[in-house]
Amino acid sequence: MTDKSDSGRLQRVHLLWDENLSLRVAQALKLLGYPVGFIKEQGGNQPQQAATDEDIVKHALLSRQVIVTQNHDMMQICADAGQRFVWVDPRGRQLTKARQLLTVLHQIDRWIDILR
Repeated sequence: MTDKSDSGRLQRVHLLWDENLSLRVAQALKLLGYPVGFIKEQGGNQPQQAATDEDIVKHALLSRQVIVTQNHDMMQICADAGQRFVWVDPRGRQLTKARQLLTVLHQIDRWIDILR
């Protein structure tokens, strides 16, 4: 989950979990030690639930977070803004929380490697 920056210090890839994905999955990842923030997080420095997609992307750009989403509109806004993102593609299906967790756990280390 870390990579070397230009100064030689270690940096982590920080994920920002979009509210269209399960909050419980984000919380589980956080408990497992992955650096994950989420839109609905209270008391933190993350955007609140009422934030627009554009505000979320601006926040992610400023805080150097990678947005994780399954929202097509968010994906396009990220692409237009040059914001890094991970798109969870359920291929037209609704993923249960359990299936979403298993899918993410199976892929997250690969996401981190790609995002470095």
